[in-house]
Amino acid sequence: MKVNTLSLYGIYDAGRCRLVEDDLYSISKRIREIDPGYFILYNRSSGKHEVHHMAQPPGETFCLTVPYAQLDARLLDLVRETRIERLHELIEKMHRTNDKIDADKDREFREYVKWVGTETYNYVCTHESKETLDPGAFKTRWV
Repeated sequence: MKVNTLSLYGIYDAGRCRLVEDDLYSISKRIREIDPGYFILYNRSSGKHEVHHMAQPPGETFCLTVPYAQLDARLLDLVRETRIERLHELIEKMHRTNDKIDADKDREFREYVKWVGTETYNYVCTHESKETLDPGAFKTRWV
């Protein structure tokens, strides 16, 4: 990949990005083993590395921002995991995660309602004969 080719894609506008052609662990070369269209840019304005792919439309080659401080094997694993061929697996994983989050929230809500009900019941049972409220009645967390 030449700088000229990337310039056509609008990547090098105003010197915003620098093509990473060589790095410590040769990640920029190893990523092309996954797919020859991948390339890595260093975004000077954000201070982060980005993965791009030449098969996408010009000006829209961005795939992902590298979430790690350095380029290492974790990036290769991330790129393999997020490839379009795994779309259905990723969506299914997302649905499972969201279902678990919903179930956890539902469980926490039920536990909270049970706690409030128990506190209310205990208060009513201990103060059933009084016509005035206990001075500490409105100082609890559930009111």
